[in-house]
Amino acid sequence: MQTETHLVGGLVKKEKMFKFKIDSALCEIIDADAGAALAAPTVTTTTLTVNDATNDVVDADQYTLNGSFCDAAKRVLCTNPNKNGPSREKSFLGLTGHFERSSAWTHLLGALAYVCWTVVRSVYFDTESLSGQLATFASAVLVVTFAVSTCYHIASSVERLAAVARVFDHGAVDIALMAAVVADTSLATNDFSSVPWQTKVDALGVAFFTISFFLYRRLMLPKNATMVRIDKEFACLGLFIRNTPTASTAPSGPRVMWRSSFFS
Repeated sequence: MQTETHLVGGLVKKEKMFKFKIDSALCEIIDADAGAALAAPTVTTTTLTVNDATNDVVDADQYTLNGSFCDAAKRVLCTNPNKNGPSREKSFLGLTGHFERSSAWTHLLGALAYVCWTVVRSVYFDTESLSGQLATFASAVLVVTFAVSTCYHIASSVERLAAVARVFDHGAVDIALMAAVVADTSLATNDFSSVPWQTKVDALGVAFFTISFFLYRRLMLPKNATMVRIDKEFACLGLFIRNTPTASTAPSGPRVMWRSSFFS
């Protein structure tokens, strides 16, 4: 027996065979146990809605924010209260967690660590030679890079800020790599002694073309073309993926959340 059903929520009784369709993905479930119940996932969307009575933002998920940068910083770094959105009782992040919290804090701590190291290096280590000065400069650049990356991980959950923040993050990383390469090259060549001019400008040229590429790409592509869709139940947390679906069964419809990807 075949029964075609659109799963929207609640329970659907099984017979011999069911066919259900979630958006464009067609899945088949065969179960010989007649009368068993199949629990369908609750359908949610990432669109933030507004309560007309109170004019308050209603959270659609535990990632997407729709406010100022300061509000996003508070919710990402400290506490992310549920504004009348779906229940978080079973959330992997807890009731007030946020997907970007660990990333934002690790980069913020990195910035603070390099602030301390830059001060120590400028006071107790060589700052007379060109190599010493470049090493101190590279350390200071890393402070800025980690700070910019912290801002990116905060702003990435705000759709209107994510694209611009990602461009600054790309640029800061490229400049940090350039500064580190120039400092290492100076140290290895004894302050660029007897080296061709190409050696001195190689890292600068690479950084310039890389930044130009991402800037041009940002100007040419619409913002929504560089956003990655991540399903709420199959979100990737660092190196770990929980409840990984197969390519043929992963729902691709409205149950998604927006996330800015470094490579997107």
